[in-house]
Amino acid sequence: MSEKAFKTGSAAPDPPAPGVLRLISMRFCPYAHRTILALTAKGIEYETVNVCTVNKPEWFFSINPLAKVPTLQHDGKVVYESLVCNEYVDRVFPGRKLLPEEPLEKARIGMLQAIWDAKISPNFYKIADKDQEGREDIIKVFKEGMSYLEKEVTSKTFFGGEEPGFLDYSLWPWFERLPVLEVASGFKLEEAEFPKLFAWQAAMRDRPEVKMHAKDTPTHLQYLMSRKQGNPDPDAGLQA
Repeated sequence: MSEKAFKTGSAAPDPPAPGVLRLISMRFCPYAHRTILALTAKGIEYETVNVCTVNKPEWFFSINPLAKVPTLQHDGKVVYESLVCNEYVDRVFPGRKLLPEEPLEKARIGMLQAIWDAKISPNFYKIADKDQEGREDIIKVFKEGMSYLEKEVTSKTFFGGEEPGFLDYSLWPWFERLPVLEVASGFKLEEAEFPKLFAWQAAMRDRPEVKMHAKDTPTHLQYLMSRKQGNPDPDAGLQA
């Protein structure tokens, strides 16, 4: 299918064929990026339908009442919300397990995810806006969250151990986008302050599943600029 996004007024694509897993996504959504990484890490074949998350196609609401990405369609079943999608594919499909089985370790992953959701992800794009009211306080909260992660990077390479796991793939999309913050607003994390996270970033960047779906900073920046102008372009970087 075309990478270009279905928008309001677009005709609905044909339903996925029996046995085919379909991911409804948006090329610049970090939440959808999470699920793309999990699917790739587990070696799961899937097809992608991209949608515009501002001017949403009407047919999307009949599949997911929230019309949010990522959404999975699989043999008549629908699953949405990125962490729910990732847990679903980890439980249902073969391949290496991304979530730990040990209850306390699984709880640790969940608690770190909660810190991320409270302190980092909701402030990410606010930092990109130099004129954001209370920006210094937002940066402080953002860095507090990063400090928790710095303390929790284990002696192993990844949060998941010797290979990336559920949390690694959950966090990575925002780290891929960090250079955009520096270009757009001058904000950057300093390696001297977060040496373990910088080592983790380098290890993640070398992973084949990360490389396969990475977008360069100019492409991410093109999307961010369209977003700041009030007209987010899901097709940024694609040829006309």
